[in-house]
Amino acid sequence: MAKINLKIILLLVFSNSLLILILPKLSTFISIKLHNSYSLGLFNLTAIYSLLLVILLILILKFTTNEKSSFFGFKSLNKNNLKLAFYALFFLFPVPLIGRILDPSFDSWYTSSYNLSSFLALIYFLINLPLFIIKEELIERSLIQNYLSKFYKSTVVILVISINFALLHFFLIPNTIYHSVITVISVFLGSLVISSLYEKTKNVFLTIIVHLLYNFIVFYQIILHNNNNLFGESILFITWAILFLITFKSFFKEIKPLFSKSPQKLNSYDIIFLIIFSLLPILFLYLQRFL
Repeated sequence: MAKINLKIILLLVFSNSLLILILPKLSTFISIKLHNSYSLGLFNLTAIYSLLLVILLILILKFTTNEKSSFFGFKSLNKNNLKLAFYALFFLFPVPLIGRILDPSFDSWYTSSYNLSSFLALIYFLINLPLFIIKEELIERSLIQNYLSKFYKSTVVILVISINFALLHFFLIPNTIYHSVITVISVFLGSLVISSLYEKTKNVFLTIIVHLLYNFIVFYQIILHNNNNLFGESILFITWAILFLITFKSFFKEIKPLFSKSPQKLNSYDIIFLIIFSLLPILFLYLQRFL
């Protein structure tokens, strides 16, 4: 396996900085300059421009590196891959359940923080959520995970990506360490599953579908909880649990080969890089305070 070079390291660091430092500032600047507003009707302009900038970056990389579209995860969908994607979605069942048990007050905090008790705010949130998810998946899979996979085994890649993505969420939950810790744990566990799906299929459309459906289901659970609809919440979790039990063995069988029993031999250079890259969001989130 080829040794990772400085060019790829810089690309990975730059890609990681997009989510926290570059895109929020740049897309906000563009929105204000072109529209003098952050929104256009029910559409979040910063989300739209962030997504367009990521797509533009991928296109630039594609034509400057002569990589095929499939390298960036742009592959056609088929019945088997879609089935595996839904297995991954069902496999995620324990994640929201753990969060619901360990941090039941998170749902009310989340709803009040985003003013989701308002119908218009709710619609605005649901319309723009896919834009943020697609942007995240293109950065995490088409850029970061793809290039890491060229140099490291799946086990290393999945672990590093999951730690990195989870830490991105730590300071996004303000004023409460407990909510932040539970969120990081939940995101880490969820990322392990979605990263494994991508390592298996190398299809970014599948991870977008799973990420999107998962967020919508969890969001629906939050609404049920805040409306004290315990019956509806119970039906949701029971149905999800049944699907999890039915498909657990099949999905685990598919992803098990990714986790090789023989660990990859890493030199000191690789170990230092992987540790720093895993923890990079902490540095970016700290720098964000001064920008």
